[in-house]
Amino acid sequence: MKLYEITEAIASVFELMAEAQQNGDKEAEQACIDTLDSLDYDLSEKLERMSKIVRNYESDIKALKEEAKHLSDRAKTIERQNTLLKDYMKQAMERAGKTKVDAGIFKVSIQQNGGVKPLQINCDPLALPREFQTITITPDNDAIRKYLEAGGESELFEFKERGTSLRIR
Repeated sequence: MKLYEITEAIASVFELMAEAQQNGDKEAEQACIDTLDSLDYDLSEKLERMSKIVRNYESDIKALKEEAKHLSDRAKTIERQNTLLKDYMKQAMERAGKTKVDAGIFKVSIQQNGGVKPLQINCDPLALPREFQTITITPDNDAIRKYLEAGGESELFEFKERGTSLRIR
């Protein structure tokens, strides 16, 4: 087997493993791990080949995220254009005093919106009576961290151990 074929084989095993993880298939995931472990290469050689695959994945991830951002921006632009066009159509019908118009193959009409009536609050929410307020309580992580770093102790919170990660240079 040639080097590029081995690298492609390893990449294929990782694709199968990702699919198994996504489907929650622990047996298939373990079979992929066993396949990788059975490859007859020393650790350094395996890690080099896998590092190449990781770099390739990272490149793909970056390109896909950039494309997703581009597509998202394009969708927002088209959405704004759509809103502007519909607003113009509505205004044109209102100026003409029409609520329904036969427009070729379409029937265009202006109608009341349904659902919950819109609400506008005309004051600072703190000025509202308590019965019209909701309160959200969240931990102050910065204050807790400073307390623990200063040597404070509590049964209610504690530092966790830092995890580890793989770095490829």
